[in-house]
Amino acid sequence: MIPTRMSLILICGLLLSLTACQSTNKPRTTSNSATPAATAEANTTGEGKTCGLEESTSLEATTDVHAVDVSGATESSATLTNEPSAVATAVVKPNTTLKDVKHLATKSRTSYKITTLTFDKPISLYVNNVELKAKSQVSFYDDTGALSSVYSFSNTAKFKRAGQILPFYRWISFSRKGEVTFGYIAKAVTFAIGKNTVTYARTQPDGYMAKVFFYASGNISSIHIAVPHDITVGGKTYKFDHHSGCGADLDFYENGNFKGGYLAADTTIEGVAFKKGKKVTFSATGTLTTKKP
Repeated sequence: MIPTRMSLILICGLLLSLTACQSTNKPRTTSNSATPAATAEANTTGEGKTCGLEESTSLEATTDVHAVDVSGATESSATLTNEPSAVATAVVKPNTTLKDVKHLATKSRTSYKITTLTFDKPISLYVNNVELKAKSQVSFYDDTGALSSVYSFSNTAKFKRAGQILPFYRWISFSRKGEVTFGYIAKAVTFAIGKNTVTYARTQPDGYMAKVFFYASGNISSIHIAVPHDITVGGKTYKFDHHSGCGADLDFYENGNFKGGYLAADTTIEGVAFKKGKKVTFSATGTLTTKKP
């Protein structure tokens, strides 16, 4: 009987040991390895370090880039994953269209023949083979499908406008043919516009980012300035200044002739007295068109 009892005890002990081992080796519900997004979030604290998109100046773009070629993908196979680190990249060149990326958007809204898509992950778009690392909302022309506006992008995109290769950032708009019609320029630039020289600065005196508007030809139609400028119009020179507001400060006709701006001081033009800050306009030939105050 003693050997039998001892055998039972040994068997029970062995079974208990096996059970304990299985319990110890079960996979845990949490992992010690952080996701790329979690690592990025951790690295953005403390000393101001960022990770992810190399040219990013915002903490919004701190995810790793994983390219997803959607050029030949279907809606079911080219959808975004639920992983925070996933980034949809529309590898469609030279020009990305509404059809290429609409199925990747989380929201879609059409108004005034413009379709605006919302993406919850960064997405790369292309205009004339130039990449725009877009975030959040992007608009397309509903009739042609061409890109209309990118309201936030993390890289610098270079396009030729006003006779120069200009680095655009943050926000940019295009014509249906892919010509830049509006944007923020990433550096100070001096332009020769008709008979005048105009200097653009990245920010306005009130702290807002400065804007430039272009004709389809590439010539400047409107521009923000940071300091007063001497402008020649109709054979005479007047001083114009920055004006707080949504519109630009100086307007030009497509041929470069001055169209209008805000006076930097009390000024008399063609016998008409105007106060400082008044916007005055001129015809294409340089004659005053603003009515007497």
